[in-house]
Amino acid sequence: MTKQQTITEMFDDISPRYDFLNHLLSLNLDRGWRRKVSKLVTTALGNLSKPEILDVATGTADLALQMAKDLPSAQITGIDLSQNMLDLGQRKVKAKGLEQRVCLRRDDAMALSFRNESFDAVTVAFGVRNFSDLSQGVHEMVRVLKKGGTLVILEFAKPTHRWIKGGYHLYTHLWLPLIGRLVSGHRSAYRYLPESIERFPSLETNIRMLEEAGLSDVQTEALLGGVALLYHGRK
Repeated sequence: MTKQQTITEMFDDISPRYDFLNHLLSLNLDRGWRRKVSKLVTTALGNLSKPEILDVATGTADLALQMAKDLPSAQITGIDLSQNMLDLGQRKVKAKGLEQRVCLRRDDAMALSFRNESFDAVTVAFGVRNFSDLSQGVHEMVRVLKKGGTLVILEFAKPTHRWIKGGYHLYTHLWLPLIGRLVSGHRSAYRYLPESIERFPSLETNIRMLEEAGLSDVQTEALLGGVALLYHGRK
């Protein structure tokens, strides 16, 4: 089984408790961080009459739904490899009556099935750590982005603030896996999170990769002392 298949199967398994655990384990901060992504996209696309947005690794569609709320004229496509997560997201889309504006489908971020320059903005929240090949995934997102379009990435990181660093390490390596396992019933899923954060490239490496993929004016914002990072730039 490939790495991507293993991760997809893991997300399929934890999908019933995924939203609950996301909000619980992030102390509900993930909602505000997604709103920040949506605000960046809204500012970038606010003058367009009918912007097209791609949300990669959409999961249960929280970010896609936030952008649909903030940008009432936008058409949003959310893609993910986990069908169970997409099914849960589709229920949320239907409950909000947004089936005409938010389309969820299974697709691979390593080989997106969209034509070059199809979208005015591409977003991904807490998903790039799961890419089997980070550079390839970034190049694919930039490929389907229109010239002048915006890419926004929200991802966990290793905090740099000295007062947060020690407590965060203890929380992610001890309490988070324990709570995650007890609530989700999955033995390894919430050990995977801190391990994947540890392996994730540095801020400087990621900025260089985004620029090499074709983005300019790449900017970053550290959230909660660097617990999460926002990257955004234009093609």
